[in-house]
Amino acid sequence: MISVSEISIPSKYCRLGPGVCPKAVAKGFRCIFSNQGVWYLDHLNVPWEDVYTAEPLEGIHKASEKKLVIGGEVCMWGETADTSDVQQTIWPRAAAAAG
Repeated sequence: MISVSEISIPSKYCRLGPGVCPKAVAKGFRCIFSNQGVWYLDHLNVPWEDVYTAEPLEGIHKASEKKLVIGGEVCMWGETADTSDVQQTIWPRAAAAAG
């Protein structure tokens, strides 16, 4: 386990809200941005504009720390989508996150 401030994070993988990447990279760890508030695609009430404007580097000011953010991920859980609507549920907002 690595400790970021008061948060204990498994060294392999975790999903937490905003503000975790700045704390992780300040300690020298690499980070994959995954803001569950806007980049969880099954949150159907989140407009694509919010997905698009989510900034993975928010709160990170040093260039050396920005290099430690190695990417971002959007997540989709199956309880809100099935084969009849999975494409239209995932792609509009996943594409916005990639923008």
